[in-house]
Amino acid sequence: PCVQIQTVMHMVGVMSGGTIETGLEMERLFPGELRQPFRLGGASQLARGAEDNDDQDPTEARYDATVRRWLAPFGMARINSRVVRRSAGELHAYPNIDRTRLRYREEQLSPAGRAAAVKMAKNAAIPPDKLRELRDKGRLPKPGEGPSADKRAASSFVALCVARAADGARGVCAVSGGDPGYDETAKMVAEAALTILGTDRGALP
Repeated sequence: PCVQIQTVMHMVGVMSGGTIETGLEMERLFPGELRQPFRLGGASQLARGAEDNDDQDPTEARYDATVRRWLAPFGMARINSRVVRRSAGELHAYPNIDRTRLRYREEQLSPAGRAAAVKMAKNAAIPPDKLRELRDKGRLPKPGEGPSADKRAASSFVALCVARAADGARGVCAVSGGDPGYDETAKMVAEAALTILGTDRGALP
């Protein structure tokens, strides 16, 4: 069974004001909860408990020997990783994963080596009050402001996933698509709705 998954994101595009505002509101309403790796569940199945440092969100740039690239913290990891841990530990969504040992880590690829990774890490650590100040000064988009249709058409993402099994075997796959902020998100929401409609309601969590 799989015991470790590493996801490396590479995204090309522009963030919308609504996405930024959602992040700021989450920080305002749930500042402590956002920093809990197992806030949505999954820890009850772990043999190691929920206090392991390896489960904490990455905060610094680092060179990764597996993908041979510099990586930086990824802002959406605080949401995505919680969903993965809940799906694996509480919903039994992945039958080929060892729920008692799973480690999941999510970071983003630096497009230009160490210097860019360090800058990306610093940007990821900008406090909410400073982000609000930048938004109010017009240096960040406000709610309702976002990329044009042309910019969205030129946007894309790739998620490289590296999985390791208990015996040391390794598998790699990549998921890619167009604009992740609008087009691909809309597809995922529609697919999730269709999945729920086609599922026995009594079997839903």
